[in-house]
Amino acid sequence: MAKKILSYPSWDIEGGTIADSQTESLFVQGQFVGMSATGVKLADYRAAQGPVAALGVLRESMQRLTPRGDVISREPQLSWVSHCRVGGFTGLTQGAYYFLGQAGNPHTVASTAPATLTGDIDQIVGIALSATELKVMIGGIVKHA
Repeated sequence: MAKKILSYPSWDIEGGTIADSQTESLFVQGQFVGMSATGVKLADYRAAQGPVAALGVLRESMQRLTPRGDVISREPQLSWVSHCRVGGFTGLTQGAYYFLGQAGNPHTVASTAPATLTGDIDQIVGIALSATELKVMIGGIVKHA
């Protein structure tokens, strides 16, 4: 099931230009994103991918589609929020904290810290309100030495 932002405060909206290296990535609402020197990238705990710490959750998808699903355009800039509720998960444990996964994919949030290699990061990104809903609360990071 696709992730959908259920609510967020309007004062929390931030944005930026998509990083050059990410132009072929399909950014979709509900993915975790961060910033690099070249712009917005999908957040990822793995040292091999940066790592890129999460700043928030995308508010909208990169592609604009027709009702049939054909691509109309690709947006060069995206916006995100760092305080929100995201629905569409399955199997979350209510009250458990969840950590950033790989490549911004909200399907890979985990209730245990995923980082294991030197340079990987652990970052709490939210707490489960139910089996299907995550309260996003972007936390600090711990970098593995």
